[in-house]
Amino acid sequence: NVSLQASTLTARGMTNGQVTWQNWKEWMLQELETTIYIGLSITGILGLVAVVWSGGKVWFGVTIIVAQFCSILLAAITGTLMPFLVASFFPSRPPYWIGLVETALPDLLSTLAMMLVSFKLLEYH
Repeated sequence: NVSLQASTLTARGMTNGQVTWQNWKEWMLQELETTIYIGLSITGILGLVAVVWSGGKVWFGVTIIVAQFCSILLAAITGTLMPFLVASFFPSRPPYWIGLVETALPDLLSTLAMMLVSFKLLEYH
């Protein structure tokens, strides 16, 4: 959902002229700041629930927090960048491609990141 929201806001901003190649870095920083607040809130709650449900296994909660936060952050980055990439590669028909690219690719990348981080953290412990 984070990637879809970020890409929707970016696409609307591009359509309205508020987001351009000239100010994309500022836009990205705003999106990342919001994502950090959302990510810390959600992962903090999930981490606490994971510790309680696992019978007090703190490392499991830490794994959930870190992996989910990485997934959320990557989803925001890819979701924000997708409208720019789609507009660059398909300038004549971006709306036809944006749906597939903005949902499938960010979800795939963030899920893979979450799996990799989880595996490495659990392997470490």
